[in-house]
Amino acid sequence: VFNARTRYQSDTLTAPDFLLAEVQKAYWITDLQVSFTPTSDRFSVTGFVNNLSNKIVIANSQLNGQSPGLIAYALRAPRTYGIRVGVKF
Repeated sequence: VFNARTRYQSDTLTAPDFLLAEVQKAYWITDLQVSFTPTSDRFSVTGFVNNLSNKIVIANSQLNGQSPGLIAYALRAPRTYGIRVGVKF
């Protein structure tokens, strides 16, 4: 089974200060997944890739109160990939 999903996010403010440095520009995120389950249905193997294009996305931001003019950013996860194995018993 092949699964692909993609999502578009338009420009977003990441903090309530309305500063240009706190704007996350529009982006696309794509995730892929391939699963194999034999006819016995006893186990499954799935390979996946999230954030295929490895897009750097700002989740939120905050003005640094200790150092005026500095902004702290929290980022979403980079490209992640792996394999999942499942067994029914």
